[in-house]
Amino acid sequence: MRAKIEADSEAAEKAVRDIRRATRRHFAAEDKLRIVIAGLRGEDSVAELCRKEGINQTDRFADPTTAPNQLWQTDFTYLRGVGWGWFYLSTVLDDFSRYLLARKLCTTKTGECMAPSFLLV
Repeated sequence: MRAKIEADSEAAEKAVRDIRRATRRHFAAEDKLRIVIAGLRGEDSVAELCRKEGINQTDRFADPTTAPNQLWQTDFTYLRGVGWGWFYLSTVLDDFSRYLLARKLCTTKTGECMAPSFLLV
């Protein structure tokens, strides 16, 4: 009996996902730019912009990671030291454990500088 309930529940969840996917709103490039510019102005919060545009604001991914090394995140950050100039920080982070896998600090923004952070993993 329990297996049938779980199967029915999974089928219902799949049907809901399919309906959401089929009715998802698609934004034109002009709409995306308008929303981003409104966000950059800072007059409204991101949550308020999402409500105005009818965008479902979620705080979770649809398929979260369940173990290390399933998904890595990268980030390239610009840092300015007064009197020192610009520095560029490249990082690789494991999504599940939030562990910093690799990092590299460079003084130039070139492919040779950023690519090695991936090779350090």
